[in-house]
Amino acid sequence: MSLNVTGEDDRTELTAEQESDLAPIEKRWVQLAKTAGRGESESTLRSLLRTGVPPALRSRVWMAFSGAAAEVQPGMYEQLLAGKNSTRRTTNETQIELDIPRSGILDEATQNRLRRVLRAFAAFRPSCGYVQGQNFIAAGLLRVMHEEDAFWLLAIIVEAYLPDHFTQHMIGSLVDSQVLAELLAKRMPDVAAKLAALEVPVQLLVMRWFLSLWANVLPVPTLLRVYDLLFVLGPHVMPLVGLACFHVMRPTILAAKHADELSASHALQPLREAPPDQIVSAILSAIVTQGATQTVESPALLETTKSVCSETVKRARLGAHEGSDQKGSDPTTAPTDWGVAVRARLEEKRRAKEAALAAESEVRRTMQPQGLLYKEVNTEALERAIASARARDVNAALLNEAQAALDHKLAARLVQRALSHAMEDVTKEQKAQARAAKQFADEAAAEERRVREAMQPRLFGRGIDLMALERALERGRSQEDHKKAADEAASPAS
Repeated sequence: MSLNVTGEDDRTELTAEQESDLAPIEKRWVQLAKTAGRGESESTLRSLLRTGVPPALRSRVWMAFSGAAAEVQPGMYEQLLAGKNSTRRTTNETQIELDIPRSGILDEATQNRLRRVLRAFAAFRPSCGYVQGQNFIAAGLLRVMHEEDAFWLLAIIVEAYLPDHFTQHMIGSLVDSQVLAELLAKRMPDVAAKLAALEVPVQLLVMRWFLSLWANVLPVPTLLRVYDLLFVLGPHVMPLVGLACFHVMRPTILAAKHADELSASHALQPLREAPPDQIVSAILSAIVTQGATQTVESPALLETTKSVCSETVKRARLGAHEGSDQKGSDPTTAPTDWGVAVRARLEEKRRAKEAALAAESEVRRTMQPQGLLYKEVNTEALERAIASARARDVNAALLNEAQAALDHKLAARLVQRALSHAMEDVTKEQKAQARAAKQFADEAAAEERRVREAMQPRLFGRGIDLMALERALERGRSQEDHKKAADEAASPAS
């Protein structure tokens, strides 16, 4: 039976008649995709992966095993593409247009599909937006997938496979590079020693591997086979893919006499020339072997790899937020605790992060109402949200923003109330003064709106225009003084 690789039939359930027409190996993968491999041993999956996922079933298998299929929200992709423009979106689209020609896709139809996927992702995750490297990943996915499936799988890759890689400080890339450097020193000490002698940091060679998920490193046939392994076996295989690449590059590295000989074009040539089966075999061997002679059980090695990755990520993240003021500290080189307690601490950290995000969302939700000068604002709810967020150690800049907004709302309400009383009591001759005061209040409100528009894209830890905020508050105070003068002028008439 012939299946359309990038059409609709890889996104729908096969009928019994269609399954009966499949080859035995295809039937096996269809059944595995239905359960995402639950109940199957990893050794069985590795055995099947030696020949790769059938090309016609790749999209179905990748979506199921990666968890992307469970995240699909019908209609969301079209809504994201139809969303309104914004300054951030315009910036994303400008960079997307620059990067599409560099993605290795020549035909216009596929470029258009890539453009839509990247635009939708930038709108779906505005906190991350579009970052260079995502174009290579999406282009690789579109070679075998419908564009909406590629979008959802790209979202899973950024969140589960490459967390914190596309952030300002690229903590995830630094961590994964450090993990790979540690594993390389243990598994191929001669390669690690040669790189150290040539003063070539491992991170310098491998950073682009992770940021593009090998999409701009490996030829397409090899890349698809590597993605079979990554999506079926899980993110913990990523460092082992790096080890397999070093295994193939090993003769070139050991023969190098100068650092210049390990430039990207020269050092990566063995990877581009190696048959896909050689790369896959090296990755599978890295999962079950340690060093040249010692063989260990797969679950034990995988548990060690997960512990190394998890503890290193934990150290890096804590170091970035808690130890940044300690001179000479390097969170990625601290001693590694390989104990079982690592997972428990990480789970506790995850729960604390979720609680903080919930408090942050409450602050943001409470700050949403528009027309603050003329509508009743639930200030008690906002105060509770701020206190709750502080208890959960939410971003301090956001809390200061919320407190400033609360203070400004209260001041604006007092000014508006005083203005209303003055309008009721003054005589006809004094109404002109009241109208002038109202105009001044409107100007203060306009200034407030301008400040809020300037601050809105940067609420969460991205800096606040304090000078603009102070000017707005000063106008509010001047407005209140002006109203007091109006009240005093009105008192003789009353």
